Amino acid sequence: MYDDRSLRWLLAHADQMKSSGDFKKVLVRDSSRELVGWFMYYLKPGGTSVVFQFVARKNAANDIIDCLFDHARRHRSAAITGRLYPRYMHELSEKRCYFHRNGSWALVHSNNNELLNIIHRGDAFLTGLEGESCFLF
Repeated sequence: MYDDRSLRWLLAHADQMKSSGDFKKVLVRDSSRELVGWFMYYLKPGGTSVVFQFVARKNAANDIIDCLFDHARRHRSAAITGRLYPRYMHELSEKRCYFHRNGSWALVHSNNNELLNIIHRGDAFLTGLEGESCFLF
């Protein structure tokens, strides 16, 4: 959970990473205009776009995925990559997404066993906003 100030700072920082592409933040609404999710990603026309964060309400993952893929296609992205969120594996598999491990694993340390168990079970929501992926090195 983020407070207003820290979230604004993180998003502003992510927006500065121009070498990663054009940082897009897209809200997705259903036919009644109710918010059902969003995605943030670095759009690279002609290249590989990188998903930074992907959020979907229960039973709305397919809508968010379709919107993301359509947005990237319309802006001429050649491919999309990003961190796999286990809770969306079924929907991504049905869309014929290709899964591979390319890059680093996550390293987590805590003296709080309850927190570690949440992460190990896959119940934590870890996105591009957590860790070093949104920092310029």
